[in-house]
Amino acid sequence: MLQTGKLLSSAAGLAGTTGEAQSSGRSAKTQKPRWLLFEGLAELRAFFLMYWDRDYRVRHLAWIVPGFALTVMVVSYFTIAYIPFVGAALDKLVDLFLAFFVIKVLQREADRYREHLAARKEQALL
Repeated sequence: MLQTGKLLSSAAGLAGTTGEAQSSGRSAKTQKPRWLLFEGLAELRAFFLMYWDRDYRVRHLAWIVPGFALTVMVVSYFTIAYIPFVGAALDKLVDLFLAFFVIKVLQREADRYREHLAARKEQALL
């Protein structure tokens, strides 16, 4: 029960700025956007918590895509990178594409996780 309380308290930080906006009397649309660094750290925190939350079931795609992308990056480093003249640039292009794909998959899963936390928090308040 104590662990659920900790996760619910961290859910308040992950659920978004709606609670902060309501408490300050401003709407979420008029609030200043967060800095890129803080937004990125919030995303990393959500990624970490969604994998370790026992009450949340992460989709299979969010488990498979990062592992597959890491495997392809390592294999491309040992194969594509050694092509003369264009190998290093091509390898970095593959890495960039794979990293973008992994981030998009994880962001969608983090959005789904935030919705789950908001619903769980709402359920706990009832």
